[in-house]
Amino acid sequence: MMSSTENDVRRIMKVQLRFKAKSGEENVYEQEGLQSKPLEKIMIPFSLNAFNEPEEFQFVVWESQVSQETISDYDYFKYIVSNDVDDETKAKEYEMQKRNSIFAALPEEYFELQENDFPKMNYCDITEQEMFGYDSIPANTLLSENVGLWADSGLRKLEININGLDEQLHGAGAQRKVGSDEKIKAAFYWDKIEGEDIPKHFEEKIRYNEATHAYYVFLNTNKYGALMQNQNTVYCKFQGRFTLHVSRRDYKYVYSYPVEICFYKTGLNEKGKNKLIDNNPVSIDFGTSSTCAAVKADGRAKLFTLSGNGKLERDADNKAVDNKYENPTNVLIYNWDELYKQWSQDNHNMPYFVTKSDSVDVDCADYDSGYTVQDVFQEVDEEDGRRKMRAILTQLKMIPYLLQRDVEKKVYPYKGETVIKITDSIDEESDSKFNPIAFYGYLLGRAINNPSGHRIYTKYNITCPVKFDNEVKEKIRTSLEYGLMRALPKNIRKGVNQKGKSIVSVKMENSEPVACIGAFVGKQLKLAANTAEKFAVYDLGGGTMDFVYGVFREAGEEDNVEQDAVIEILGLGGDSSIGGEKLIHKLAYKIYKDNREKIEENKIPFALPDGELKPDGFDGLIRENYGADDIADANVNILKEKIAGRLFKYSDDIDNNMQNVLGEIAPDASSAIVTLKNVDNEEVSDLELEVTGIDDFLEDKIKETVVNFAQEMDAAFTKEFGKDYRREDVHIFLAGNASKQRYVLETMQQEEFFNGADIQRIGKGTDEEENDDGLSAEYKINEKTAVAFGQLDLSKYYVDDSRIKINADLPPFQFHVGYRDSKNDEFVCVIAKNATSQDWVMANPIDTDNECTQLEYTGSSVEQRDSFKPLQHDIDDYDEDDGKSRLYLRINSEDTLEYRLGTKKEGPQNDEAVDESKLIKLK
Repeated sequence: MMSSTENDVRRIMKVQLRFKAKSGEENVYEQEGLQSKPLEKIMIPFSLNAFNEPEEFQFVVWESQVSQETISDYDYFKYIVSNDVDDETKAKEYEMQKRNSIFAALPEEYFELQENDFPKMNYCDITEQEMFGYDSIPANTLLSENVGLWADSGLRKLEININGLDEQLHGAGAQRKVGSDEKIKAAFYWDKIEGEDIPKHFEEKIRYNEATHAYYVFLNTNKYGALMQNQNTVYCKFQGRFTLHVSRRDYKYVYSYPVEICFYKTGLNEKGKNKLIDNNPVSIDFGTSSTCAAVKADGRAKLFTLSGNGKLERDADNKAVDNKYENPTNVLIYNWDELYKQWSQDNHNMPYFVTKSDSVDVDCADYDSGYTVQDVFQEVDEEDGRRKMRAILTQLKMIPYLLQRDVEKKVYPYKGETVIKITDSIDEESDSKFNPIAFYGYLLGRAINNPSGHRIYTKYNITCPVKFDNEVKEKIRTSLEYGLMRALPKNIRKGVNQKGKSIVSVKMENSEPVACIGAFVGKQLKLAANTAEKFAVYDLGGGTMDFVYGVFREAGEEDNVEQDAVIEILGLGGDSSIGGEKLIHKLAYKIYKDNREKIEENKIPFALPDGELKPDGFDGLIRENYGADDIADANVNILKEKIAGRLFKYSDDIDNNMQNVLGEIAPDASSAIVTLKNVDNEEVSDLELEVTGIDDFLEDKIKETVVNFAQEMDAAFTKEFGKDYRREDVHIFLAGNASKQRYVLETMQQEEFFNGADIQRIGKGTDEEENDDGLSAEYKINEKTAVAFGQLDLSKYYVDDSRIKINADLPPFQFHVGYRDSKNDEFVCVIAKNATSQDWVMANPIDTDNECTQLEYTGSSVEQRDSFKPLQHDIDDYDEDDGKSRLYLRINSEDTLEYRLGTKKEGPQNDEAVDESKLIKLK
């Protein structure tokens, strides 16, 4: 029997506590002397009162390497460390047992009991939390056979927190102490798969964050796919441990916790199938100002979001102010170097980015997107706000359109001095060139293919604007395709079916206004008493304005189609130079021009809106391309944010009092005070600008769009129904976020336009009542989400668009083309917008002195003279001797004409072959 001298006490070299909870979780705690030194005290890492009695328990004490004693009886353990037992009989039994053991030599004070329970470990997957601000995936979900994670999907990140450990090791409050000699080493490793030992267990990289006191483990899921190949199941449970080694001068503590995660195989079988793959197509409305994506899941259509709850502004009732499913189409680059390391095509894994959020500082963020980027515009007249503004890309959809017109686009990342050129080509990307559409497509793909949803989508249908030509549309489609593909596990990305075709498809077939028809036919527009109903869609989006006119009717035997109902498209229209954001820019420009004297005096530059002609004067202050001059762009953004944007979005009557709209920056009803920048990048403070009449200007601009809509509607229905057509018989639907502007509905309801017609917002009367938690927004059809939702339902109907196509592949012509009559200066339309005939049409004589055409064209209404552009094309093969000076035109494609020369009496034959040298492309 041992004596209880100090030397005897100090002979204990190591202790180990191993205990398993009723849930099956096995934790381990060890304390060991270093350099052969015995333990002066043994710390028991929990309170006996707070600690729940374990399912299994083992306490091992080593007196030396070969001498040890084990206790498996938890009550006996409590007696040893605290000399406390309620049962006298048990006490005598335990005392006898103790006398014949190592513990007989250990005094009661040798054991140091804690006041709280054993430090608890919590782990979760924070990959999508860091990328989008989503909720983390908790441990019980990671273990779930219905969720888990996906193998071969690149890097993922776990967060591990040990609650109560810091207090246990160092004390709390004023008693807290941390020794300078203390070192903590963490390890994370896998040792089992489906309960069987992994032949060679492997560790994962791990980091500690001083600020959060959390550990971060980086999982390379590509390793797991290889380990799962020999398993017969579609998923495997990986088991491993997270261990902390806390070393001090003479001894160390070890805390060890179990980790389990279920991983699913993403490989394909011989038929090109995988149970994770959902064959329902995802419908994407890639918008200028915002983007929506929807899919039918479990029999119900729902939307996806790029924004977690923490990235949304909330009102006094804690409800989100914005609809998180209407994803703003923007990107803010904080750290280009880190972002490009992941985004580079040399990285074959799924890139991993960190978004800006409340918990992530700008110096730690790679990028941001969504409403938090929009919030930056409110800081545009602050120094750091302007710095962020230079790092923002908006209206991504317009980039190929602008690049096609030789407008150079750049972005200046927040961190560093790098200038990045913008491209719409995948092949041109480099460390100095960036394709933001592809990047946004990747973000969208990651949001859609989120492991929490337990589905992988491989079919994507993207809608397209009416007014973009095929080249621009294909640029958008291929860029989005690249991004969406990179967001898939590598096995899916490269997968083919039995016929050798890729299982991933990204199509762009339906125009936006046609797609949104599917959101209201059969719902708001029903066939009951009537077998046919006329409809028209006024779609005013952030960057474009689109119209569509048609008939919804029952299918007859003569249609010879399988569907029960037919959607006949009679006409398309719109204007690519008009949209909500562009109207706001025009409003800002109106204010700028109206204050010319102050503008010139202070030398304040400004960027010209799309479609506007450069004015006389302003001493070289006008920049023709928005996005090409930092100072001019900053002034545009300040006027847009402080004045024009507020006016556009204001919903109440103004009554000629701008104070209602502008608040604190409006000292009276006719002016506003702002700070702008001069050409030397100096602030011009307290600049008072007149704003009188800008509300009337906005009303006139909206009225122009309604006039254009009405005229094109009349043309489409008159062509089809002749005298039987009446405006009041048409059901008019408003689509696009900008159609909520107050003057749209107000103007349409005026008697001169659509008196008696049925005018509705898409989604009216079909929405669910919004729940307190706001979740119904995921399923809600409105003016913006209608395009994404509508495309999902188009296949229910037979869509007859034969009237609006030049041929099977080409949509109708996009412009009015003509000339000014030399007798009265009136516009003579030679080829009208939406024309589909490819016959030759006689135009005016050419300019024989300059040997060029003298034509004009517009994508807007012919009533808007300021929207016409000159078309002065050189006629290279003009020959004065042949006597042919009359110009003839025919349609080649939706944005291209072909010309020939003839006389008034004789023109070219319609069956003439196309001459590539005589094509004129309109822009």
